[in-house]
Amino acid sequence: MRDSVRKTWGVHRVENKHEVMPIFVVGYVNSLEVRRQIDKEVEQYKDLLVISAVDSYRNNTFKLFAAIEYAASPIECSTPDFVFLVDDDYIVHIPNLIKFATSKQKSDLVYEGFVFETSPFRIKVHKHSISLKEYPYSRYPPYVSAGAVFLSSATVQRFNSSMRNLRVFPFDDVFTGILAKTVDVPATHNENFIFWTRRVTREEWIGGVIAAHGFAKKNLEYEYNEIFG
Repeated sequence: MRDSVRKTWGVHRVENKHEVMPIFVVGYVNSLEVRRQIDKEVEQYKDLLVISAVDSYRNNTFKLFAAIEYAASPIECSTPDFVFLVDDDYIVHIPNLIKFATSKQKSDLVYEGFVFETSPFRIKVHKHSISLKEYPYSRYPPYVSAGAVFLSSATVQRFNSSMRNLRVFPFDDVFTGILAKTVDVPATHNENFIFWTRRVTREEWIGGVIAAHGFAKKNLEYEYNEIFG
């Protein structure tokens, strides 16, 4: 998927005088062959942030930690005004993202995307199940879907200063909602971050859609070229 993202929207570029720098956060994999491929990618593209936690769904919170810490104190660039945490099965409209970002101030406390207000699943066989011991409350705080989360620099710094003090939660989006509530950053819903998988029309993209979910490797490139090609 990373190659498909690089071929489409995930290109290091300057757009309307704003630098866009995609970074892929990658967890540890057991396969030696895959690790060697990742090492080659690091050398070739220099856009990977590789962490020691095993790459698995319930370890995504560790990827969140790495992304926030890197954004708060990047090594080879200046601190970004805004950070967009996005999964690789999304298409992102970069001009719309920049237009949206420039309507904000980096000093604002921005935590924005498609917001959910849900209850924990207690069914053990469910992918998102959580025990009463892990989370004893009946409702989660409002949280932005982890697939597309827009943050200001001020929010990144506030998250970074407090996130390691909280108990690690297996679902990164819920964890971020808990963190946001803890540090008094409101979750803001935005319909231009489309979570539910569906066909997004060219007119919708023109109208301001920033990101849309649900693209596998093959149809990500096809759909992107159909819309933007």
